[in-house]
Amino acid sequence: MSLLILCQCWFGDTIGGSFFLATEQARALAQRGHHVIYLCCGLHEGQKITVEEQDGVEIWRYPLPSRTASGISRLKHHSTWSRQCVEKILAKEKIDSAYGHSPLQSQGFLAARGNLHAPFCYQVHSPFPDEVRAQQKTASLTGHIKTVMAKRIEKKLIRQADIIVGCSLFTQKRLAGLYGSSLLNKYRSVPGMVDIEKFQPCPNRHLLRQKMSAEWQTDKTIFFTLRRLECRMGVEDFVRAAEIVNRTNQQFRVIIGGSGSMREELITLVDQLGLNDVVSFSGRIPEESLASCYAAADCFVLPTRALECFGLIVLEAFACKTPVIGSDAGSIPELVGQQNENWSFPSGNAEALADRMQQFLSGKLKADDRLREIALQYSYDKIIPQWCEVVEDLGCEPAHV
Repeated sequence: MSLLILCQCWFGDTIGGSFFLATEQARALAQRGHHVIYLCCGLHEGQKITVEEQDGVEIWRYPLPSRTASGISRLKHHSTWSRQCVEKILAKEKIDSAYGHSPLQSQGFLAARGNLHAPFCYQVHSPFPDEVRAQQKTASLTGHIKTVMAKRIEKKLIRQADIIVGCSLFTQKRLAGLYGSSLLNKYRSVPGMVDIEKFQPCPNRHLLRQKMSAEWQTDKTIFFTLRRLECRMGVEDFVRAAEIVNRTNQQFRVIIGGSGSMREELITLVDQLGLNDVVSFSGRIPEESLASCYAAADCFVLPTRALECFGLIVLEAFACKTPVIGSDAGSIPELVGQQNENWSFPSGNAEALADRMQQFLSGKLKADDRLREIALQYSYDKIIPQWCEVVEDLGCEPAHV
């Protein structure tokens, strides 16, 4: 089968959960003998489309939007360039089916497909209008227009898709709320997956820490998080929870990995709260170091305030036998709750998060011995066949044109 996969980025060019899943899907399908073309945005501005092969996947990259372009112009850029790339691809070969992981690239495919009978699957990693709204720091007319446009685009994609895929029950319910449950009779649930060979537990956390950077070299309990430093990720709540816990217990450290627009604001907050000896910012953590960070931490904290449609990061921690305290935002309870309900807290509530951290420090909240077994249920061997089944079923669908 000749399959076109559409996503905003190739994982490795840019880090992100949806990019990871799309890239791993492409690699797996190529290994199974399918001809896989992966269309995405590149890293450079200009007017040039580039094509290369990695791991048996033919990767087409179009230029990055100008840094000075407005938000609406950027939306149009991705859709227009995706359409042009698809037109060039279709001019040279037949595509049996297409699998869209991102809305704008998928929109470009539908515009270029015309009356071509190529079935189309649309996977929702995060509802498009919710994602656009979450990126807005303040309410504005432009932001409202972008959100309306995003909803209109995604509704059309869902109507024209032959199969719709989501990673969680939360995603299914949210899509039904946005677009109506009648549109979801073609919905499939395929969870995310975790590389259980890469993410492994360490028999001696403290010995591992001695091989890592200075902030990890402590005998105190380490609470770790890895997030984009943006408002909806709830890192501020984590910092404020640390301040509450620190009033009565100084036997812990907080390590925050990731980068984003709130970095300086969060550093200032840590200074104002007198937490410079408690909270460390590691910046962007290299992919090859992630497994060690999970394994070296005593507990992972996922303080997201909104819009978490799966929680791949939870499985990565579980695979390393590291327990997770997580908010009740989005689909997080679907994974965190597999420990038990005591590991969850109301999103945006720093006091409740502090209470969970204090319970962990006191030993009242103990890690489940089954953490790695939970992660094993989401291994490549378990999930990739489900993806392949969707792709194979897609090839048998009469395309909606």
